[in-house]
Amino acid sequence: MIQTNLAFNDIDNVMKIPMRYNFKQITIRDFSKSQNKERKEIIIIRQYPNSQAWIPSQLTTYLKTVCGSMSDNTKIKEARVITNFLNYINNEISLGYNKIFEILRENGLYKLNLYHLAEFLNSLRNKNSYKTVKDKENILLKFYDYLYNLGITGEDAKIEKIPVPVKYNATRKQVRWQIVNPFLGNPNYVIEYPDQEKTTTKILKDMDEDVWHAFIDYARKHYPHIALGVTIQICGGLRQGEIVNLTIDSAELNRAKNYMTLSIQDRQNELFADRGVDTRYSQVKKPREGQPVFNFNGELFDIWDKHIEDLNNNPKRKHFNALFLDSYGQPMTAQVYQKEFHKLKWEFIKFLEDKCNKADLAYEFRVKSWGSHIGRHIFTNHLIKKGYLKNIMGQNSSQLLMILRGDSSIKSSEAYLNLKSITESVADEIDIISAIAVSMKTN
Repeated sequence: MIQTNLAFNDIDNVMKIPMRYNFKQITIRDFSKSQNKERKEIIIIRQYPNSQAWIPSQLTTYLKTVCGSMSDNTKIKEARVITNFLNYINNEISLGYNKIFEILRENGLYKLNLYHLAEFLNSLRNKNSYKTVKDKENILLKFYDYLYNLGITGEDAKIEKIPVPVKYNATRKQVRWQIVNPFLGNPNYVIEYPDQEKTTTKILKDMDEDVWHAFIDYARKHYPHIALGVTIQICGGLRQGEIVNLTIDSAELNRAKNYMTLSIQDRQNELFADRGVDTRYSQVKKPREGQPVFNFNGELFDIWDKHIEDLNNNPKRKHFNALFLDSYGQPMTAQVYQKEFHKLKWEFIKFLEDKCNKADLAYEFRVKSWGSHIGRHIFTNHLIKKGYLKNIMGQNSSQLLMILRGDSSIKSSEAYLNLKSITESVADEIDIISAIAVSMKTN
């Protein structure tokens, strides 16, 4: 095995100097053999956050050695996959959510193992086709083999290879070394690849009222740290990024009239800036004041009180104004919220199938695509189906819906009303909802 002093200080220091990997095509002037020519090179770089400044990474040697004879387009493809993988690792370490990555915090790539690759491949399932995931897997298995042969990683990252004959004749036998996929038939790794059959994925955009009530109840029992977030999304239509930017003092409770209002602002500097975590998904699309959250299920304030009690009793609590905390007591990022919601989703589907005898519904929820944004859809459809959006003329008001949803354009709201209002509206109105919407418009 070739020994090297290539230390992966990129990850060792990720908590101190958060940097992202990228690739770049640069022009090099070649003076070899008394020539003076320019040529293009693809290199891997480390880029400083919020800056155009970058430094080359020693991992560029992978492109020179393993990909040396490949076309530039192929090198770019390999570089893209590798840098995405490295950024994924950096982000998982920064989040501190997945304990599998804790070993890399101090040891860098020296402690990289196949579980880290398995986690990355699982993260691709909902956004990539089967072929795309397998292509990325093959590239990263080559990358693992490269790191092992340099002595950077240990035996738990070793990739087995077998000789495969490619040419025979009377005087010469030629073989190539083929990588053996370590995940095939290995019960130690669980990888959920995308379905191989190319089907059109339908998006789930609503739940019956009794079902979303059950979903909130299940969250309260099994995921109490995000149950309030799930409830706020369903009863207030908030986006995921808006949930994790909430603070305790951003809420004003009106128990007498069965609603609360929220100040929706981008609080990333207050909540996340000192940790250097990836906050691309923790942004607020439209800051606004007075966002109502209605007590649709009659349990909103009970859930709030229990959540605040849990925060006050949390011995790990490091931020005393954040409304949602991760398992380390730090303000919860949208990525952690998304992961927790994903776990809640799949456990709830199993609960529907095993405990509620609703196999058909469980199947529908399993094959359709949905995430935490389902709460915003449920909120919208509930307002429409209950007839809460009627104006003084008795007509559904897309402007009221726009205000209640926090949309920037009335077109988004009209798309819902045109589809749902006639067939699913009910006659009764809730005056308070219209009144709050009008009040928000005035403010």
